[in-house]
Amino acid sequence: MTYEEFQKELLNHLQKKCGKGVTPELTHQLKENGLKKTGITLRFPDTISSPIIYLEDFFEQYQYSGDLDGVTDQILRLYRAIPKLNISEHFLADFNHIKGTITMKLINTEKNRAFLETVPHIPFEDLSLVYYCVLNVMDGGMGTMLIDNMKAALWSVDAKTLHQYALANYTDLLSASFMTMGQQIEAIFLSCSENLALEENSVLEMPDDGFEDCMYVLSNKCKQWGAALMTCKSLMDDIADFFREDFYILPSSIHELVLIPDSKSLSKDELDLLIQDINQTQVPPEEYLSDHAYHYSKKGKNTIPCFGQGLFLS
Repeated sequence: MTYEEFQKELLNHLQKKCGKGVTPELTHQLKENGLKKTGITLRFPDTISSPIIYLEDFFEQYQYSGDLDGVTDQILRLYRAIPKLNISEHFLADFNHIKGTITMKLINTEKNRAFLETVPHIPFEDLSLVYYCVLNVMDGGMGTMLIDNMKAALWSVDAKTLHQYALANYTDLLSASFMTMGQQIEAIFLSCSENLALEENSVLEMPDDGFEDCMYVLSNKCKQWGAALMTCKSLMDDIADFFREDFYILPSSIHELVLIPDSKSLSKDELDLLIQDINQTQVPPEEYLSDHAYHYSKKGKNTIPCFGQGLFLS
């Protein structure tokens, strides 16, 4: 069965299991880094929003098991477990209802040319900031809504306005998390019921010599889209004060950054090679951010040209 045939058969199975009043629909999404994904939603009467469950992994599961009924049941269980949001058109049309939910996400510009044409955005070095509404925060993630050009036009707002609200909201919605690599590794093991392999959980494989305590992980409490924090000048200044020196920023993914004080760091070229290797072997394509390190200097001296003082947006 091809992927397209799987989608059609899955729709039929879902319709039979859901019954009247519920309409399964396919949706095709242009995601970050040029990826195109197919998802399914269940439309209920009098609702305008519905979670999207992407099908690529379920198709792989079907190819392995051949059990379409089992896959259908699993999708329904997942869908029922997702908290539902009762959002009306009136609510979405009023920017006053939305402005307190706005947050930001940092993505690679070159890999997202087509996507960026559809959304308000602000360039940042070779990256771009785009904006979302955080509709709810749950264990393991967030319920979000992309702010595209149509929504921005409906609210009569531009990217600069969205960014101002995103900065104001970030601490309340997605407060920053900053710890050593060693602390993160310890937290990962403590949070798992079984000791999972380190390479499945950590972006960098660390030598067993304590060097991980020279590397710091910056993200947010949800561990989602935390790389956007590198655009916050006040936070970068606070970290420079903490280190008492300038530092390198390794874009390990769109979700987190690894920071290394200058005095503890490899050379810029070595860092770039390390990032490129990790991107090729450990980072999912949709989470890729950049292939090179950035450098932050609070005083703006001796900085890498691609990352200089005055380019932060806060």
